[in-house]
Amino acid sequence: MISTKGVAWAVVAAMVMGACGTVADAGPSWEWTCGTGYNGFATVHGTINGVIIEPEIGTEIVDPGDKLYGNSPNWATDMRVKLVGFMDGKAHVSVWSWDLPVYDPVDRRWQMVQLEPWQRKRIPPWQDWLILPTPGDSLGDFPEIHVGVDLNQWCDDPRPLQQTYFVINGTCPDLPGYIIGTTPIVFNKDAPPDVNPLETTPLTGVLSLGGYGTLTPEPATMSLLAFGGLGMLMRRRDFTAKRGVAAWSPRQSTRASALGVCGK
Repeated sequence: MISTKGVAWAVVAAMVMGACGTVADAGPSWEWTCGTGYNGFATVHGTINGVIIEPEIGTEIVDPGDKLYGNSPNWATDMRVKLVGFMDGKAHVSVWSWDLPVYDPVDRRWQMVQLEPWQRKRIPPWQDWLILPTPGDSLGDFPEIHVGVDLNQWCDDPRPLQQTYFVINGTCPDLPGYIIGTTPIVFNKDAPPDVNPLETTPLTGVLSLGGYGTLTPEPATMSLLAFGGLGMLMRRRDFTAKRGVAAWSPRQSTRASALGVCGK
């Protein structure tokens, strides 16, 4: 005869194992932290060859220090974070995209490769993560800022985060692989092999740290997954998978992050 207590423990174990299984099957994780002096409405999309794929992975109102995170879609070649804030009563838009352009010498064209397998193989195991600065315009000098990052170039030569970035004609020596402009980034697959296929109207000016992204080769830790997986059952609105994305959520504090407690 099976006791009631035994059944209860079996149900709890199944829930935890199911949550861990969900996490274990998830792809590598990403995270974006909103910078000091920045806030607004953030939207995260997966993209294919620079083209936005709907629906969005998630949307959330963010304040300085807020973190948005999830698992990289297995279909995406790029990730895009868009922040719409307001300054002096006017909207200011910042868009950051993480891209993987690779030139194909046989086809003689650029192509985008998938982000998920790249994260698993390219980020050094002794490093465990890749931090990506997201420069922004805290002074409101530019109504729109669009930033494209060639992840291979940045991964080859990452630099420490800085509070100030001096951008000349769309590039900055402290941001290898970055292209920064005032119009949406366009992927030109027919660009010459020695030319950046990410195109925009180049920006010249002084920018600040609008936040930073983090890419890791693995999903979240098992403890976070156990709690987070149960959270998926309780907070369906925040964790509903979209086009293969395993999780999306805002997280506000170190304690909340450690416990896997997400949401505002």
